[in-house]
Amino acid sequence: MTIIITTIYLSLKQSRIRKLLMLLVIWFMLASTSNPANAGGPFEYEAPLPNRPQPNLEGVEVIEQLGKYIPRDLKFLNEQDKGIKLASYLKPGKPLLITMNYSTCPMLCSLQLEGMIKVMQDVDEVAGRDFQLLSVSYDPTETPQRAGEVKQRYLREYGKAADSSGWDFLVGKTAQVEELASTLGIKYRYFPEKREYSHPATIVFVTSDGIIARYLHGVGFDAAQFKQALVHTRNGVIAEAGSNSFFPLFCAMFDPNSGNYSGIAMRIMQIGALLFVMSLGSIFWLCSKLVKNKKQEVMNSQVEVIKPAINS
Repeated sequence: MTIIITTIYLSLKQSRIRKLLMLLVIWFMLASTSNPANAGGPFEYEAPLPNRPQPNLEGVEVIEQLGKYIPRDLKFLNEQDKGIKLASYLKPGKPLLITMNYSTCPMLCSLQLEGMIKVMQDVDEVAGRDFQLLSVSYDPTETPQRAGEVKQRYLREYGKAADSSGWDFLVGKTAQVEELASTLGIKYRYFPEKREYSHPATIVFVTSDGIIARYLHGVGFDAAQFKQALVHTRNGVIAEAGSNSFFPLFCAMFDPNSGNYSGIAMRIMQIGALLFVMSLGSIFWLCSKLVKNKKQEVMNSQVEVIKPAINS
């Protein structure tokens, strides 16, 4: 590929900018026709074939339940092995943020929680002081001790005068987990052969009255949007249905035995392709702008040379 591009480059007689544009077009065409599976890496992808099993994402989604109440009397265990109701986390003037994860998640959960930590570090509000945060495990086999270990890890990463009571990691039985997920509109699947869960990544914002106010989906969050969500939830403002467009991410790792592919890997590749096309378009626009400005400078300089000749 390098030899082909170099040969074409040397054969062109246009300006450097036009050569650059031509090279970008040629590179994009060659890259788009190559097989991504040859790229290697932890998430190898190949175009689906008619007989190839598709990712196990059926039924995995988020159906927003805006305006509905969470089950206040639903009880889970905290890291101290103490039963605690969701109602105890509803405090006047403090939004409640709920995520659903599990500690052995191969990828998506850590990405989501780390993305959440980053945005919480970028805003003035502090967990415990200004809002309450809950992370509830999908896995009913997780123990309170394990929840405590995970909690300490993320509290250390969060820093920022973290209040240990401001972010709790809860565990519960299957019936409790399913009831909470159903109330929040989170649909997930469990694969016993791999002991993994296929699930979406989302933050649910709940008012102090226990009403679901809004959702933030994904693993990366904008600080201004996050802060606005906190303010609106604190004031009891419920988002309108359909106002939160999102590109869903799901956790479903690649399994070479079954031929299934990682849901999040495919989403990342799709997002990467979109960003590449946008970047390519930006480069074309910038280069055309430079060419236009250069032409204008040349014309202006020619006019300046001609003016004295005419005046004389």
